[in-house]
Amino acid sequence: MNVKFITPILLGLLSVPASANLEGLKPSVSLGVSSMALLHQVKFSDGNKTNTFAGIQFLAAANLTNKFQMQSGLYRLQYTEDSNSKISGGSFKANFGNGLLSKGFKSYVSVGVFSESIEDGFIDKRISGFELGAAMGYNFNSVSLDYGFTVRDSSDYQRDGLYGDAEVISATGFLNLTSKY
Repeated sequence: MNVKFITPILLGLLSVPASANLEGLKPSVSLGVSSMALLHQVKFSDGNKTNTFAGIQFLAAANLTNKFQMQSGLYRLQYTEDSNSKISGGSFKANFGNGLLSKGFKSYVSVGVFSESIEDGFIDKRISGFELGAAMGYNFNSVSLDYGFTVRDSSDYQRDGLYGDAEVISATGFLNLTSKY
């Protein structure tokens, strides 16, 4: 992934006024755990194959306003058909939506970046790119439950030859349980 494209996006995300909390809600920090699945839909000339990785993700988020949240995660996933293939990495996202701080239903869209390492005993590749996503959930008094997905930039998977010359579509699905502080 080309770094010159990341800088303006991150600067734009950081320019969102974190102090503008018009709803009167107190900013908070969330820590949590997530069940995560990563799917690679691979189109070969002789057919399609789906590779599924599943595992756990640890999350930290700064809930700045009822409409804006910064979130980071670290994950470790394992290929569901072969225990030797593993993916470990991290992500950084800005979430924009409604109800991020208040009790009740919430929904949001995400824009972010990810970086991960794929290992299987034969290869050890670093992959990075952008991701876009959406989620919905419910905020209880001190706990939040979210369900969502992201669609990832697949160019590094294709460029690095992980799947030969096949076309790759990469996406994640997650179920987050976080505690607010």
